[in-house]
Amino acid sequence: MDHPTVSSANLTSNRTAIVLIPPKEFAEKLNQFRLVHDKSAPRWTAHITLHFLLCRQGLSKIEPFSFKLDGVGSFNLTSYETVHLSISADENIQRIWSVIAQALNYTGRPLTPHVTVGQAAYNNPEALASLRQKAQKLLGSVGSLDWPVRSVVFLRKDEQDGGVMKRCHEIYLAGESRTSFELAPSYPTTFYDGTRWKFTEPTTNDASLPTTLSISTYNILHDDLFPISNRLPSIIQTIVSSSSDIICLQEVTDDSLHGLLSSPSITSQFPYSNRHLEVVLENERNILILSRFHFAWSKLDIGSKHKPAFIATFHNSSSSPTRKNFVLAATHLTAGRAGSYLEQKTAEMEALVRHLYEAYPEDDWVLAGDMNWPEYGRVTPADELFNDAGLVFAHGPTFDPSTNPLAAATVRESPDPQRYDRIYVKKESSWDIESTKLFGNGDDLPSDHYGLSVILRSGLDAAEVIGNPTPALPVRHSHAPTLPLTTNLTTAELVDLATSHSWFPSADQDQQMGAVLDTLRSILCPSNDNPAGQSSTNVRIHIEYVGSYALGVHTAASDVDCLAVGNVSASTFWELSRSRLRHNEMARKRGGGVDVRLRRFVKDAIVQSMTLEVGGVKVDLQYCPARSLVEEWINVASLPSDSPLFVLAASSLVTLNAYRDVLALRKLLQPPALLSAFRTAHRALKQFLTTQGLSGGRFGFLGGFHLTLLLTRVTLSLHDSREAESQSELQPHDLVRHFFDTYAKWNWERDAVWAIPSREHELGSIGRGYRRTAKEPIVVLSIERPLSNLTFHASRNSLEVMRKALGRADRMLEEGRSWAEVCGLAEGKDVPYRQFLKEHKAFIKLDVHFWGGSNLKGRALIGWLESRIVSLLVQLSAAAPNVLSRFWPQRFADAGTVEHATDPNGFYLFGLSSLSSSSSSPPTASTQNSKTDTELSALTQCIRTFETELQSNDKFYDASNTFISISIVKRGSLEKDIGLSNIIPDPFTWSDDGFDPLEDEDDDEADSPSESSDSPDAHTKTSQEVSSASQRKKALAASRAAKATAYTPAPGKLRTSADVMNRLLWDPVLGKDDYAVGYEDRFLGIRESMLRDWVMKEVEHESFIPQHRIVYFKRVADGEVLWDRRKKIDLVFGSGLGAGV
Repeated sequence: MDHPTVSSANLTSNRTAIVLIPPKEFAEKLNQFRLVHDKSAPRWTAHITLHFLLCRQGLSKIEPFSFKLDGVGSFNLTSYETVHLSISADENIQRIWSVIAQALNYTGRPLTPHVTVGQAAYNNPEALASLRQKAQKLLGSVGSLDWPVRSVVFLRKDEQDGGVMKRCHEIYLAGESRTSFELAPSYPTTFYDGTRWKFTEPTTNDASLPTTLSISTYNILHDDLFPISNRLPSIIQTIVSSSSDIICLQEVTDDSLHGLLSSPSITSQFPYSNRHLEVVLENERNILILSRFHFAWSKLDIGSKHKPAFIATFHNSSSSPTRKNFVLAATHLTAGRAGSYLEQKTAEMEALVRHLYEAYPEDDWVLAGDMNWPEYGRVTPADELFNDAGLVFAHGPTFDPSTNPLAAATVRESPDPQRYDRIYVKKESSWDIESTKLFGNGDDLPSDHYGLSVILRSGLDAAEVIGNPTPALPVRHSHAPTLPLTTNLTTAELVDLATSHSWFPSADQDQQMGAVLDTLRSILCPSNDNPAGQSSTNVRIHIEYVGSYALGVHTAASDVDCLAVGNVSASTFWELSRSRLRHNEMARKRGGGVDVRLRRFVKDAIVQSMTLEVGGVKVDLQYCPARSLVEEWINVASLPSDSPLFVLAASSLVTLNAYRDVLALRKLLQPPALLSAFRTAHRALKQFLTTQGLSGGRFGFLGGFHLTLLLTRVTLSLHDSREAESQSELQPHDLVRHFFDTYAKWNWERDAVWAIPSREHELGSIGRGYRRTAKEPIVVLSIERPLSNLTFHASRNSLEVMRKALGRADRMLEEGRSWAEVCGLAEGKDVPYRQFLKEHKAFIKLDVHFWGGSNLKGRALIGWLESRIVSLLVQLSAAAPNVLSRFWPQRFADAGTVEHATDPNGFYLFGLSSLSSSSSSPPTASTQNSKTDTELSALTQCIRTFETELQSNDKFYDASNTFISISIVKRGSLEKDIGLSNIIPDPFTWSDDGFDPLEDEDDDEADSPSESSDSPDAHTKTSQEVSSASQRKKALAASRAAKATAYTPAPGKLRTSADVMNRLLWDPVLGKDDYAVGYEDRFLGIRESMLRDWVMKEVEHESFIPQHRIVYFKRVADGEVLWDRRKKIDLVFGSGLGAGV
């Protein structure tokens, strides 16, 4: 290696260090461990640091010497403990140090020469003890080796290469001229030469692989209850009997590594390994690759440093220049079948597949290992580019608690047999899958997994495969409805059914909805109409229609959605709006004003909103602060998508995109005849979804805008194909028929739905596309960026329900059935919810009864309970993956009790049924009964836990006025207790017609009328007409004075999470790397994220978490909670119950 010498001027800086470099054989045994545990290892090779500045004089007079590492030590820094190997006989190193210290006039702390092994988290004795134990093993590996010192080496930070420390100068000791700087490869391959294992030099001149190749994977089990020493002989025999050419082993430990590589049976069959006999493995469970052929390898962190994949490259030196290299990726993905674990392993596999795609585009690939992928997980990130050998040639489960006692003893979730261990082979490669087989499944079972072996044969000549480039890695969207379908469906049928059920809005309703915008504008933004220079305020507010009415697809039951955009903050807008609405209410009482009433103001939600009643029409209003955009509002429809005016906070942009998407759809759905057909088809499909219990985005089904985007894609695809073929105009029934044909066959787990087919190629582009996670069984993307999944509440249960319903409707239309039959509204037939009751033999019944008297609290309870249903569906799916929980999105009631009901008293139903099994052979009666009992037990445990969670929520649940219960009931029990014919949709209506009491805008803690009604003076005041803010304040003060009995000092108002976050981020004394944020996940409960990562999450919308879900902030070093919303603790500012520090 040529190491340039630089001038001394370049060496006198804190970017330069004087170090002692160990011999290569030291580094070969240390580096792999350090790369995981030492945060500096990616930039520094193993070394002993002497100083960070240059000193030349005196060093060349010191005689060369050598020493041995002989101890393990540690020292603590601010947030971690550093563990190192030490030297007791360090006199010669101290001589070098004294020369350096004297030359630099250094009088600081003395030198303690050491080689850093890694860091453990501060105040974590278990982690420290584990790392020290590993360091002791490392010392045993290198302690007998001499470390010769012939020079001191100067390393300089290369800022252009990620800060890697590189040799820039070297001073030799007396009489020496040989460099000490001989770097060892980070990932050396080892070779057994017949007597011992030794490290080999990297090479690309290897012999070609045979035409038939046996690849195997085997998890050998690490579990303290089943020591490896008892099982190792059988494991070795199993590995040898597999007759593998290359085998990937998982859960290898230091003990099992030594036993395997010391076995003559292993060394005679596998002379090459990615691990040396004497290395210390960096993790508790590790991957080992054994091979008959030489390979080079590297490590890829796909989840964390402790969850790597190993990439082995077998260089092919065939005489043909077109012969491809063989790249084997050995992996062990995260275990667990719940949503968060499936999401994690999806991310891990995605990272691995993308790395192969980008780093080895022309080579052949194989993935092998314990994927931990459950059978119900239909799609993996590897399916796009790989063939699953187990699907090409079925081989049965590799983890089967019913036949393997070790699997039965170690299983932590469902006991169903699983094909966890898999081997994937790249599509269009030069290798064909010839066969698969299991091994390690005989009488002697040494592991909880069976091994999997795949025979590959070089099936294509190199000249044939060189012309087949690696397929692209896009988001899949191969559904293009282009051919006309035979159908008896007519547009008249769609219209007649909607008309007969009063589905279309009447002329009066259309007129009322059309007047909403002008009425709202007259109250909330009157200054917009003032002549220039006459406005008394600088506030500018623009209000527009969004949602179904904006597109003309509204029905008689639709609300009107509006969006306000202004140049003031959200808090200012809502305060201003409430003030103007209150003034309008007072004007109405005097006989003036306009017909606008505030139903509800939702301020503690992801997106704040107001629900109003305008001229008898229910209106939902949201707000987006966008100061610069307001000035150009007249041109907003013509602005390009990438205009800098749309550079807003993610939360604001998502709200604004409701209007931008409407503008885009109005442009796309042209000419007018196409838009008209779209509107009729949309209303017909909305009727189908509603009657079939498939409507409601908050329950994981399809909302109105979801339907809009799905139908837009079908409409544009058909319109483009018909124009190309000069066919007649599209009719509503064409769109309906093709809608079912498209989405009944849609691969929801794999394919994202985007409304604009002509731009779908952008979804696969780096930086512009959308990357789905395993928590998203359905992805329906927004039109404008940032792309976001609008079906974020969808669950596996809701997907399966919709898949079945869409498939059933498609078959019925193909058979020529009427539209009324498809919707379940045919004469003489049960309505759909009664069919739902009859189709299921068992249900989960969620009862709720509230008798608290306060309508406001009752509505909050019902709203909160319904918001938790999605979480319950996710938990049910995780607890019993083979059971489908079909939720019907309505609250039911007993017809015999509703006539005189004054409080909500109803129940929700989840129909239970079995998903089709993936097993190739039918289960026996005993197996089926056992499976049913297991599933029933899992479901019962799940609903008990969920019930406890609900009843533990002090904010919404009060046992003195609320009853919530969850149970599993049979249909016969419902028939006996209620009678199926008596189960009806709950007709309950609130006594105040759903209007929340107006809050006093000057004091968020104002008492409600019911709370102050005990005071006679309060009754007197509230009975009078209060016409000014000062009078309202006097009335409030009087009611409080009358009610008060004694003064009790109360804690101050708690500072907001935003205040605390800004303090931690920007206070120069504090550091964002030292703090964590605790937040509430909709599905998983309380989770944590580092504060430094939280800032990034405001940019990446798909991972954005609103601040209202922050629960606490804590210091990572000692775990102390500095701010807690629930406990009113604030140690940052001293608000609430805290004392600021």
